[in-house]
Amino acid sequence: MAATGIVLDTRGRVLVPTASHGTDTDLPGGTVEDTETPEQGLARGLREGLGLTVPVGRLLAVDSRPPGRHGPPDRSLIVHVHLVGPLPPQEAAALTGARWLRPEEACAVLPARVAPRLRAGLAALHTGSFAHLVDGVPQPGSPAGLDPARRAALEHAGTRRGEPPGQPAEGPDRGERGVHRRRRPDPAGAARVRPHRPLEPAGRRHRQRPRRDPARRRPAGGP
Repeated sequence: MAATGIVLDTRGRVLVPTASHGTDTDLPGGTVEDTETPEQGLARGLREGLGLTVPVGRLLAVDSRPPGRHGPPDRSLIVHVHLVGPLPPQEAAALTGARWLRPEEACAVLPARVAPRLRAGLAALHTGSFAHLVDGVPQPGSPAGLDPARRAALEHAGTRRGEPPGQPAEGPDRGERGVHRRRRPDPAGAARVRPHRPLEPAGRRHRQRPRRDPARRRPAGGP
């Protein structure tokens, strides 16, 4: 298991550590040791790698990587992605061995296996939700698998122009509507629900009102 952090400053920039010789660029963090929780492992990685001692924030995403794909061939890897910060300007400026990048710049410099975690984690942060990924691919039911602006547009539009209702679009956004769209309660539907009739106590018979004979109706205008 590993734990990484999306470290932000007050301007919304992402902290990307400078890669050492022979290693890929990655988000801050590292492997979680035997007796550690992911939060403890990330806090240790931030302290040892960047000299940063700050609280680890909420869990934004989990990425499960199968064996043999950019990792050990004999075991899978589960990566927890946590929010860290935002750091105040003085503390952010004092950091060395890393650079502050805009989110799109950070995604461009990170490897293909890491960039989806950052993208999904930021989407989860902006939507107040959680992202579930497998090998960097957002899974059905994960509302944070989309770019925040794209998800907000879909959520408020309902359906896209020219697309038949119930039919997902082709391409990378296929399946995002209906899976990623947040469902809201229908107050009108709730009003149409009839309340259940209370049950009669045991031993009590329900008295049925007798029907009136139409032939015995009083004529109109009678006394």
